[in-house]
Amino acid sequence: MVETVSATNRSAGISYQDLLATDSRTVPDHLSDESPLTQGPSRIPTSVYFSPEFHDLEVEKLWSRVWQLACHEDELVDVGDYVVYDIAHLSYLLVRTGEASNDIQAYRNSCLHRGRKLREQPGKRAVNIRCSFHGWSWKLNGELNEIPCEWDFPDVEPKNCSLPEALVERYGGFVFINPDISAEPLRDFLGDFDEHQTTLPLERRYKAVHVAKVVRCNWKVCQEAFMESYHVVATHPTLMESLGDANSQYDAYGNYSRAISPAEVTSPHLAAVTEWEPDPGGRLYTRFRHPITGHIYERSGFNRVEVTDLEGHVSVFDAHGMWIEGELTHADPHLCLWIGGEQLPKFEDVPIPPTERSNFAEQRSRLAERKRREL
Repeated sequence: MVETVSATNRSAGISYQDLLATDSRTVPDHLSDESPLTQGPSRIPTSVYFSPEFHDLEVEKLWSRVWQLACHEDELVDVGDYVVYDIAHLSYLLVRTGEASNDIQAYRNSCLHRGRKLREQPGKRAVNIRCSFHGWSWKLNGELNEIPCEWDFPDVEPKNCSLPEALVERYGGFVFINPDISAEPLRDFLGDFDEHQTTLPLERRYKAVHVAKVVRCNWKVCQEAFMESYHVVATHPTLMESLGDANSQYDAYGNYSRAISPAEVTSPHLAAVTEWEPDPGGRLYTRFRHPITGHIYERSGFNRVEVTDLEGHVSVFDAHGMWIEGELTHADPHLCLWIGGEQLPKFEDVPIPPTERSNFAEQRSRLAERKRREL
């Protein structure tokens, strides 16, 4: 199968490697490296997304044995700080047990008395880990601390009643756990991952804000959306004039992979599309011209979007792209939500950054200069 614009097995437009060749500065080796995915069958049985048997196999072979990112060190600042990490039906409690950077331990988040979760939410400066059901408690280091009415449990040996642990290691400010206590060290698991962090080391970053969302889907469905830019053309129309989505580079390195999408480069999907005149009233979050259709989407209130077509006809949709009135009966649901959904305060008048499809080098130069001024 070939691409319809370029008639080749890749999209039209400049590739990531072509873009690097135009850079005025020496590109670090780790950014110019290529390690393409091995060619082979790409059809995946649908059952891997809903089969209970496959899910159980993942829990046994993957989540019970692999290193996984559980939290950031900024979440465990003081002694007694703790976070809950859940994966499938497994739950772990990560606790800062001392002042040293490595004083972090992870326990099965389950009371050894009746199996109730010891904690359901993160917390600060706990002096012990107490079950809220019958009051059994453990010291921060996992040793048994107290059993109410201890005389009624003559068979309980405190030395044999410590909380079961998972392996804990730190990397780049992140805290990883592995339920398999015989697993290889995290450094061995990551391999040469360090080489990809030399430009912007993870240790130099900090956690400014944490936003989380529970999505009702198989974990692979959600994860896959953040591993490719194939969906940009249909899902993120506001990115198409500043992201080289279709010619992103994908590399595989042992236990990890990476995806690189060139910024400030027009999407190859726009190669055969009219370049619309800039909209003088354009605003990034409240009035935006669709890069493919040329229709202008404008916010007229919460959950209400007016779409003006090329003939000047105005149709109205809600924030989910549902038709309300007008000649147009279909609108881009993603752009409707972008324009007509919840808005951050004072973001209504943010201008649209200038874009030029034909001169990506000049555009990137302007962006670089703006970033330098900001820094």
